[in-house]
Amino acid sequence: MKSEIDDQLTKKEKQVLAAYENPKEHMRKALRLSIQYLIAIALFAFLSVKEKNINYSLVMFGVFALLIVIRLINAKKNSEIMPKIIAKYEEEIKRLKEKK
Repeated sequence: MKSEIDDQLTKKEKQVLAAYENPKEHMRKALRLSIQYLIAIALFAFLSVKEKNINYSLVMFGVFALLIVIRLINAKKNSEIMPKIIAKYEEEIKRLKEKK
């Protein structure tokens, strides 16, 4: 059911809500990204052992650290957006209750 608030949401708010509208698709994207990072990490781990060069291990650690940083930044952004979305919907619920 479409809400009056849906048209008032910002682009970022709509993106955050999209994950809840189709959780399987969102999970598929997250899984695909994680697999890509795992492939890169496995490649550098293999090169580190094969070439006996610790520099490949450092790159592997850097890729893993980058993955964690990106996920934390996205989680922080989403945690700032969700309260705004909830407040908008709560205001609409309050307004609808007052109409009755």
